[in-house]
Amino acid sequence: MYSKRHRLITTVGAGILAVVAAGCGGSSSSSEGGDLTTLSIAWADNPSPLNPAVTSQDNTGTIIANIFDRLVWLTPDAEVTPWLATEWEVAPDEKSYTFTLREGVTFHDGTPFDAEAVVKNVEYIADPATKSTIAVQQLGTCTKATAESELVVRLDCDEPFVPLLANLSSPYLGMQSPAAIAEHGAEMSSEMVGTGPFELESFTPNESVVLKAYEDYDWAPEAAGFGDKGPKRIDFKIAPNPQARVAALQSGQAQLVQKVPGAIFKSLRDKYQVLEKGAPGMGYFASVNTSLFPTDDVAVRQAILYTVDRQAVMDLAEAGAFKPSNTVLQPGTFGYDESLESLFPHDPDKAAELLEGAGWTRDGDRWTKGGKPLTLTIGTFSDVPQYVNIAEAIQAQLREGGIDAEIELQGRAAYLEAGDQGKNNITPSSFVSLDPVILNQWFVGGAFFNWSKVDDEQLDTLLEDAAVTSDLEQRKSLYVDAQKRILDLGLLLPVRPDQDLILMDKGLDGLVLSGAGNLHFAGVS
Repeated sequence: MYSKRHRLITTVGAGILAVVAAGCGGSSSSSEGGDLTTLSIAWADNPSPLNPAVTSQDNTGTIIANIFDRLVWLTPDAEVTPWLATEWEVAPDEKSYTFTLREGVTFHDGTPFDAEAVVKNVEYIADPATKSTIAVQQLGTCTKATAESELVVRLDCDEPFVPLLANLSSPYLGMQSPAAIAEHGAEMSSEMVGTGPFELESFTPNESVVLKAYEDYDWAPEAAGFGDKGPKRIDFKIAPNPQARVAALQSGQAQLVQKVPGAIFKSLRDKYQVLEKGAPGMGYFASVNTSLFPTDDVAVRQAILYTVDRQAVMDLAEAGAFKPSNTVLQPGTFGYDESLESLFPHDPDKAAELLEGAGWTRDGDRWTKGGKPLTLTIGTFSDVPQYVNIAEAIQAQLREGGIDAEIELQGRAAYLEAGDQGKNNITPSSFVSLDPVILNQWFVGGAFFNWSKVDDEQLDTLLEDAAVTSDLEQRKSLYVDAQKRILDLGLLLPVRPDQDLILMDKGLDGLVLSGAGNLHFAGVS
């Protein structure tokens, strides 16, 4: 019943995730071949907000993925398989999806999971008062839900939205208890209730997120292979400082540490199990603002792309642990095209030619125009070391090319406000997405994450057409053309793939990675 669209999405997402794992000896194990009472994880980011319908934080995904089940499961090979929905049917016009739901599923608060619960979740995400970010984008045009019977629900779309089925595997579209939604609404945080293998025990901002096993859980996705064992509790110890996270692993206070800096990862990888977890989407990049002097000039923006040596950025920021990116979409993401790799290589002479053509002159070590130096502002989120390191490396590269750059360290609220209001010339960021439709949210005029402040009719048309085109070859062609346009306009400086370097205790077993790029701990021992 679900096979037609199942095959389509599998083709769309083939190769969406590249994972390399290897077990190595050398560390002491906190659990030697048995049950694990508490799994302790050194976590990089404070997950605020924790509400899946509201958060815009990529790294919150794994935490909420273990609390909230989804309608479908996506394998690492991007195969859409049943979960809370046992089967589905797509209308011939691809504007409605009918799901048959699994029987006997209950939320952690005892509320039955049924078609009406799905309706309440869709309404909650689509309600402007909720202020949803990633979740509402992942629903696309499919924001109307109808309960046709107790266990049959229909989602209707204003226009065909090809990524919907794969997106429904995302933790940001995890099913929440309608009772909790009714009681807490948009303010919901530590009151969240799902149907997943773990329920939220406590959330202490900037300190920890503690989950406890949901003892009645009996509906794991078959394709995931969670296994029978699992920890009774998971303690995510929030530690933004990377050295502190690694120290927790070395001292035995944690069995897993994420976002290990490149230099440390290279020095310790022989002593632990390692996981190089890739994720689809845009990777790490820097938006370039078209509305603020001097990057309001396309020649300056293009000169930035030619000036910055991305390999040198990786060598400085990540000890060369990652390959640099040269494209808008990362390898393994639908729409990526190898031919785009050669656009805007490191070419200081070309950068100089562009700046001279725009009226800038090299005065000693710096470019000036009308007596004013070519100075840029790089605004970066201070709580994410990767962003800070990337900002500093870009700054060094620009200065080598005669362009001054000042870094402003910003807290979360200031960083988001600066991006929204166009206060920075350059803003390092990252974004994970199962489908290239995310480009619509970054580069269509007026879109939520349009931090480049672009309003280009040609680009809008390419991206809007791609979002509703189901023919795969045509859709890819549109995204390739859109990426060329994004680079030609100098809207984005690619930096590196979104790859999380993870170190684990050598005794840890049963970790599951979904095609959405999230870690699942229900079978870990």
